[in-house]
Amino acid sequence: MYQGSTFLAEKLYKKSRGVEADLCKTIYRYVEQLTKKPLNTLKNWRDIPQWLEQNGYKIQVFDAVDGKKAIASSPSDDLVDIELVSDLLVKKTWKKSSFSDRNFPPEYLTAEELVSSQQGCQQLVVHITEPRWRKVFLQASKMLSATDSLLQLMKQQVDMLMITDKKLQEFLRWVSKKSNSVNVSYKPAAVRLFYLTRARAIAIASDPDCAGSAIGSLIEVTTTNTIATGLDIDINTKTDIDIAIDYISALAISRTIATNTAINNNINPNLILNAITRTLDDFLKENTNSEFNETIEQLKNSLPVSNRDIFREWWLNNGLEWTKNLRDVIIQYRDIGQDWQFTESQKELLVQYYQASKFLMECLNSGCNVSPEVRSHIEDNLFLPLNSSLP
Repeated sequence: MYQGSTFLAEKLYKKSRGVEADLCKTIYRYVEQLTKKPLNTLKNWRDIPQWLEQNGYKIQVFDAVDGKKAIASSPSDDLVDIELVSDLLVKKTWKKSSFSDRNFPPEYLTAEELVSSQQGCQQLVVHITEPRWRKVFLQASKMLSATDSLLQLMKQQVDMLMITDKKLQEFLRWVSKKSNSVNVSYKPAAVRLFYLTRARAIAIASDPDCAGSAIGSLIEVTTTNTIATGLDIDINTKTDIDIAIDYISALAISRTIATNTAINNNINPNLILNAITRTLDDFLKENTNSEFNETIEQLKNSLPVSNRDIFREWWLNNGLEWTKNLRDVIIQYRDIGQDWQFTESQKELLVQYYQASKFLMECLNSGCNVSPEVRSHIEDNLFLPLNSSLP
């Protein structure tokens, strides 16, 4: 249609290998997605402008100098057809074009290149902890006719993140053991995620670098009874007695730990005291172990309730010991609230593991074509330790 299109078409078709041939195929597939046409139905580059115009896209280009858009008016404009398509390319010079970052997603090119082979998929999964690669993963899962191999490689990469760290593997063993000890109807992986996040919340409350989160966990008023898991069903913290008690137990520990930060940041002591006593009251309502309740009641009654100044002074002198006593009794009866004493690198690794696992679940639920067997295998083995021989 335009003079420049002949030149580009010749370049794209001339070589059977290299970026130019791949670029042609990639643009075809991308235009098919834009126009919601079946895969591999676009065969001729001359059809691209018509396809896009029929779907409401304007034929326009960027001026390479000042960024202003200009509508092509005649063949003498020396514009390439593909440069005119929905800003897919930006014209630089007569024989040179580049992608518009604002409109043509670079992850599309990256994904198509990587998923073309098993080696490419292996190169892709090493980036699973990097947020900037997540669009590439999602795009790749849409491109593949079957994503079993890619998702299995992603799961292996997630597991490898913590496989050599004995303490983190010990932590995952606790997550698995604790999850198996409760009688609930949720998927095992969802229960494991619940306990992993409870332990993570306690760790955040005790981290001096997360003072804002610690105070937030102290004064937050919970408005929902469900916790999203990314699996089939969210966990309800009210309907299952074991989940309810452990949720409140972890919350009680988080809030008492956070009190140290809040006191030092001049948060209203009455607000702090109310948060702690309210949590303990909720615990006493849910828990059915009379011996356990008696100990919690004693700890609650030991708190000074006369006025804010007395409470602040009392907590500065007795808060650490009171928190330890609460923590010890909850660990004794509920096996939750341990101080894992992770190093900074272990904390970072655990965050990466948690986020990568959540992203893996997001990919599973993205509508990709994964077999029921592979989906079930991945879900059944989320948040599990890998090497039971580690001491």
